[in-house]
Amino acid sequence: MKKIIFITILIFVPLVGVIIEESKTTYPDPLLMTKKYDCALLLHGILMGSWHMRLIERSLIAEGYDVTNISYPSRNYFIEDLAENFIAPEMPVCAGKTHIVAHSMGGLITRQLLIDHTPERMGKIIMIGTPNHGSELPDYFLEHKYLSGFYKFLFGPAGEQLRVKDNSFLARLPIPDETIGVIAGRGSLDFIPNWLSLPQPNDYKVSVASTKLDNMADHIVLPVSHTWLPINHLVRKQVVYFLENGKFDK
Repeated sequence: MKKIIFITILIFVPLVGVIIEESKTTYPDPLLMTKKYDCALLLHGILMGSWHMRLIERSLIAEGYDVTNISYPSRNYFIEDLAENFIAPEMPVCAGKTHIVAHSMGGLITRQLLIDHTPERMGKIIMIGTPNHGSELPDYFLEHKYLSGFYKFLFGPAGEQLRVKDNSFLARLPIPDETIGVIAGRGSLDFIPNWLSLPQPNDYKVSVASTKLDNMADHIVLPVSHTWLPINHLVRKQVVYFLENGKFDK
């Protein structure tokens, strides 16, 4: 009985959260929608799937974008392999520009992808909660003998490329020259991540400082946790605004 109650809560609570976020979201009138002819490629983070980006997809479709929202085996390969073998073949081709909206590790895949596969008409890039300088969480788990095996099993090869210390992958990963907007999250319960050595402020998985890039066009911090970022109505509003204006609505 307790197991059934736990599973019910596990499903019911996020579902209610999604319903609440949708109730706060305003979509344009379909009859007044203007087709933009631009494409948007959506990339989810590690351990997630295209379902995690579904509400961003819905918001962009409502604005007239042609959206490609794909799933890829995020925990089975290194980021280089994911970009080359799973994302590059799915790159959208459209009459307009190709934008990329990426959550978490999806932003690192974007940086790797654009080394050899930059679209001819590249548009804007939005990184949401991306650990551009790594996250201290992998360091914490990988440096503990009894936790490192569990971390490697759960997150696979790409998970080890998300650490801060001795990260040769991030050290050589170039920053795209395109217009980049960065959205960071900030958790409301600041004391929770302290034992995991996450710098403040953070979204419980990635610090605000780690999301920043030297050449980013704009940066905004929203009161949203890491996993909830692609679902939150404020984030989706800022995604739409940045693609239209090249800056966030502050």
